[in-house]
Amino acid sequence: MEFFKQTKNNTENPPVGNSNKLRETFSNDMTANVNLMKTEFHYPTNTALKIRELDLPSYNKKSTLLFVEGTINIDTLETHILKPLLQEGHTSTNVVISSLPKEITENVLTSANTKIITKTKIAAKELLNGNSLLLFENESEAIKQLVLKVVLSHKDVWLTARNSK
Repeated sequence: MEFFKQTKNNTENPPVGNSNKLRETFSNDMTANVNLMKTEFHYPTNTALKIRELDLPSYNKKSTLLFVEGTINIDTLETHILKPLLQEGHTSTNVVISSLPKEITENVLTSANTKIITKTKIAAKELLNGNSLLLFENESEAIKQLVLKVVLSHKDVWLTARNSK
């Protein structure tokens, strides 16, 4: 009967089995935030959610990149997100950064499709809509960036090839 034994209710991190119970905002605990998204996407049962842990050398911080496989363009992700993030030399060692997501949005990932978000429901929705999500250690804000996969029909490709001659 151990299976039916109830566990204590944790008010700091409520259960997140579906969107109705998803905690409203991110916390400063990156691991808890990643676990929140994993639960929302039923990971690892649903293997479409991809998670990549990153070390950001310029900021001496850890980050986690999340995206849904099949909704994003991998080349765009590598070129416009991973390369700039992993490149060293973004900041001076004596500069104090009050918000790492703001610093990265303004100085590293400068695309108009880059936004800071704090709401977990919005983050889950953005992942489904072809955005990547960057979570940071000790930060309650995340960055979403559009890396939508463009799908062309055979007709579009044929017309493009025909018009280029």
